[in-house]
Amino acid sequence: MLLRCALHLGPTDILEQLLEKSNIDIESIRAVFRTGEAHALLESDQREKESLQLSGSPTFVLNEGRQKLYGNVGYGVIEANIKEVLKSPNAEAASWC
Repeated sequence: MLLRCALHLGPTDILEQLLEKSNIDIESIRAVFRTGEAHALLESDQREKESLQLSGSPTFVLNEGRQKLYGNVGYGVIEANIKEVLKSPNAEAASWC
């Protein structure tokens, strides 16, 4: 059995078939779950999400966390924010975006 953990990802036979078709080493995946590394990585991601106060995905964090763009944000808005951050010589100054 591929996964034996509290995290339920679905039927293991289907997951193993997908891994085989993708030429991914099943044993390396089993090892990550067996050692607890998968749960540790998931917990690390959760803590980072909380520390950055992310609401969901996608979220773009700019200017050392001073600006966050969340959700279905258009390319023009992202571009304007990035350009504003790059042109500002003082990271502490307020931007127009």
